[in-house]
Amino acid sequence: MQEKTYLDIFYAIPSSVPSTTPQLETTGGLIEVKEVVSLLKHPKVIALGEAMNFKGITDEPNSLIRQILKKVQDTKPFMPLEGHIPNVSGETLAKFMFAGLTADHTQQTPESILEKVTNGIFLELQKKSITPENIKTIVDYGLYEHVALITDDIMADDLLEGHLDTNVRLAIECGMPVEEAIYMTTYTPTRRMGFQYRGAIASGFLADLAILNKKVIAAHGIFFNDEDIKILKEADVAVSHCIGANTKSAKGVAPVQKMIQAGLRVGLGTDGPSSGNTLDLFTQMKLFANFHKTLLQDRSAFPARDIVRMATIGGAEVLGLASKIGSLKKGKKADLILVETNSANMFPIFDPYSVLVYSANASNVQDVMINGKWIVRDKLLVQQDLSTLRHNLSKQMTHFRKIAIEMDKKE
Repeated sequence: MQEKTYLDIFYAIPSSVPSTTPQLETTGGLIEVKEVVSLLKHPKVIALGEAMNFKGITDEPNSLIRQILKKVQDTKPFMPLEGHIPNVSGETLAKFMFAGLTADHTQQTPESILEKVTNGIFLELQKKSITPENIKTIVDYGLYEHVALITDDIMADDLLEGHLDTNVRLAIECGMPVEEAIYMTTYTPTRRMGFQYRGAIASGFLADLAILNKKVIAAHGIFFNDEDIKILKEADVAVSHCIGANTKSAKGVAPVQKMIQAGLRVGLGTDGPSSGNTLDLFTQMKLFANFHKTLLQDRSAFPARDIVRMATIGGAEVLGLASKIGSLKKGKKADLILVETNSANMFPIFDPYSVLVYSANASNVQDVMINGKWIVRDKLLVQQDLSTLRHNLSKQMTHFRKIAIEMDKKE
């Protein structure tokens, strides 16, 4: 426990040595209250390991395990107390909880999941409990904060077939959304163990998991610091900068100038329509110019040509598609828009890039071609009817409107 290691290793105190009684187990191992008191002082001890002396917990108030549980509760009231609670329900489950146990990692069923979580037990699912039925229960009831995916008693040769990654894949195969499976293997268990800055891939969190490479697109990046940018550059991570959504939500303005100076690939994005009220890149270009010049107190920062580049070939570079799209070159897909210059807002034109950034808007788009096919001609959809699209969308929004009205009434 005193050795320095490349990985941060934390420990749980073995609470049941022996797991039953010295008369039934003859290994000679014994951890009593005095050993527990000593271990509680160690900074890397974060939990009490699985308490599994069934009779001692439920029927013997003065048993060694009950003494250990009480000592831990008295010394560190918020320390997680891990339990071994197989096939237990009703009054017996209540006895385990009365003893202070707040988690269980034994085999589960849909019924046991609901009963234990409802009563405040945190569940840790091993491979044998990752079944379609259990996963459906977790998904249907949204129990992602109350159940973690874990491994237990893994032998060295089993590691050749996989570790936590195997359980994540299995959970996904059983019907769990990808992001929730990852969440339950990272963020959820770290919260359970009391860590506030682990378990997430985000600025300000400790890097417990490295998955950064050229295929990763970092959205927003508002809080990236110099060290973050250095790490992202080393991993060749790209950034989608969504200035409209970031500023509407008052989150801040990402350090794009530093990113570009460091050599990161940066393109303009919009985030979702509910985050910025538009998917219009003309709006993003103008917002980008205004906010970044103000942030840097430099009106010469980011010339219009550079901003148009971020909205076109820059976005293609972020997606890893610069060899196929993003600019008009022989061999690339024929993606283009024609912007009319007859409208009043487009006059005068001294620099076409400045007009596109500071004057133009989506209504100035006259024609759109995607991969050689005209989608918009003379500001009208070619292959779809706008009124029909709006009508169909309105029908699909009936449920959304109903919920919105109900929420408005509550406010």
